Amino acid sequence: MGFAETQVLYAHAMSDSPQESNKITVNMQLKYAYFMKSWTAEMLCQEIEQLDAFLAELRVFVLEKLYPALQTYDSPEKIISAYLKKNEKDRRSFDPPSWFGCSSALTGLILARLYSPGYFPSLKQRYAGEFEGLDEEKLSRGKRRIAYLDQPETLPPLKE
Repeated sequence: MGFAETQVLYAHAMSDSPQESNKITVNMQLKYAYFMKSWTAEMLCQEIEQLDAFLAELRVFVLEKLYPALQTYDSPEKIISAYLKKNEKDRRSFDPPSWFGCSSALTGLILARLYSPGYFPSLKQRYAGEFEGLDEEKLSRGKRRIAYLDQPETLPPLKE
């Protein structure tokens, strides 16, 4: 699940080629493990004979589980709520959103700044540790984007 306004900011933060990054930016991911409550759960199809059954199972999963779950998070405000509830320190938690360290933290910060600015300062403090230990380039990008988000009032246009 992703929203265009946040994708632009995230793409600029993560790549020298924002147009390329923009193609893969998401704001909310739900891993298969979330639905199965098992980190080792998989949907497998290893033989051609299994294909029909696999496709039927995949269809049921997408239409009856994944799609309704994504509809639960159909607005940036609902996704921010999930970020606020998420215990990102508990790496075994199945609770959404799926957590990917600094990239998830940056997404949460962007969402908060754009849609619920009152949460931005507390999330910035809460997620500070997610940027520790990054290589110089990623750390520099993250700091630049956070400095951009820190600006008061309306955010200025991004420079290409």
